[in-house]
Amino acid sequence: MRKIVLSVICFISLFMVLIPKVSAKSLQDMYDELAKKQAEYDASQNKIQLTQDQINKLNNEINTISASIEQTRKEIKQAEEDIEESKKKI
Repeated sequence: MRKIVLSVICFISLFMVLIPKVSAKSLQDMYDELAKKQAEYDASQNKIQLTQDQINKLNNEINTISASIEQTRKEIKQAEEDIEESKKKI
């Protein structure tokens, strides 16, 4: 009798010790996690696109300003030449 009780206790204790904690995700949990990751990815891509648009806009402004500066330099040079020509006439 004692042997049977001891065997039953050992058998039950084996299940208590050997059963690992299992944590499983349901398919819906995985879909939710995927949707969350997709939303994060989309937000990141949107930020990248906005940043690239800002870079393009600033580059266009720089090019416009550079062209304006170059035009102003040409006008200054022409004005200086006109002044020199006027001095020669006087």
